[in-house]
Amino acid sequence: MRIGTRPGRRAAVIVAAGAVLGLAVASGPPAAAGARPAAAAAGWRVVFRSASAQSNQIRAVAALSGRDAWAVGATARSGGAEVHPLALHWNGRAWRPATVPGVAGFALTDVAASGPSDLWIFAVPGQGGRARAMRWDGTRWRAIPLPPGVYPDDVAVVSPANAWVVGPQQPCTGSGAGRVCPTTMYHWNGTTWSASLVPIVVDQLSGSALAASGSGQAWVAGALRPCGGPPCSYRVAVYRWTGSGWQRAPGFPRVSSAFLPGLAVSSGRSVWVGTWSVTSGNPRRLLHWTGRRWDTISAPRSMTTATPLVTDGRSGVWMGPWARWTGTRWRSTLPGSAPACQPQALARVPGRTTLWGGGSVTRNPAGPTVTSVICAYPRAPGREDA
Repeated sequence: MRIGTRPGRRAAVIVAAGAVLGLAVASGPPAAAGARPAAAAAGWRVVFRSASAQSNQIRAVAALSGRDAWAVGATARSGGAEVHPLALHWNGRAWRPATVPGVAGFALTDVAASGPSDLWIFAVPGQGGRARAMRWDGTRWRAIPLPPGVYPDDVAVVSPANAWVVGPQQPCTGSGAGRVCPTTMYHWNGTTWSASLVPIVVDQLSGSALAASGSGQAWVAGALRPCGGPPCSYRVAVYRWTGSGWQRAPGFPRVSSAFLPGLAVSSGRSVWVGTWSVTSGNPRRLLHWTGRRWDTISAPRSMTTATPLVTDGRSGVWMGPWARWTGTRWRSTLPGSAPACQPQALARVPGRTTLWGGGSVTRNPAGPTVTSVICAYPRAPGREDA
């Protein structure tokens, strides 16, 4: 995301190459000193590290299979504002540069897919203008203009005729308990974009507020009101799409969070929401919708949690790259991970528990240069299948 006010995959670091690149390093709440650590797990391993002399960063990753994955971001010339798209493709053995037409001078902000013939790459122009998506249908790339005002950093793709993107925040109306602060949500039906309003504050730049299940259900997490000034205390709210409008998630408890929430969806009966308490008690909490009720799961104070949230392919969820709830216990991946692995974007390989993580690390401590790194947990998929 673009603002340093919550743990996230995209905390901004302005570089000499220009703010549009949005180069970042990993962030998250620090672990409590002296706390008993959670069970350690296998760590992250470096699979790709850029050798470019220019600043570059992976901003998003998507996995279609163990032999098919994509990572996108941007490269910027040191000292200038010119940006270049960065796209990499995993073929089961190595990450290779890929060419995406129609995005020269754009930064690639997100990538999502419902299958090998429905791959979307989202882009914003480096010098201002309207964002766009490039969609691969299995044969060719097709340009899809995005609605005005959209910064495509939080998207969900369910099928060629069912995709979502978070739009801009709208002015609040009303006062007191009746104050409403809506966000525009855009839906693609295969031909056009249509707009709807969800009556909550949704972070357009979070990359973790919108999620959809394979059955087509879309969910979004946010807050009833904007932050009135630090320290923030957001009243968390969750909504789901009914097919005709946004409906508040049933039975969602009264929860406040110091940061806007993260969201992950396995199905309509398994939805995860990550929050960070504003009180002096346990600051890290998961809320899990079972289809009947919301269960609350507290993370140890020693656990470094963040966004995005990603389901683990079993009964649990990842709360950032360092903390995994297995369904019965917390496991930390921080102790066994390579120092160069600082993922800010996560994607799970379908049908597996393997994760890809993309981001960047500082290459020159005295300057702004950062370099892309792609890591895998616990190991790169595809290679062990060869």
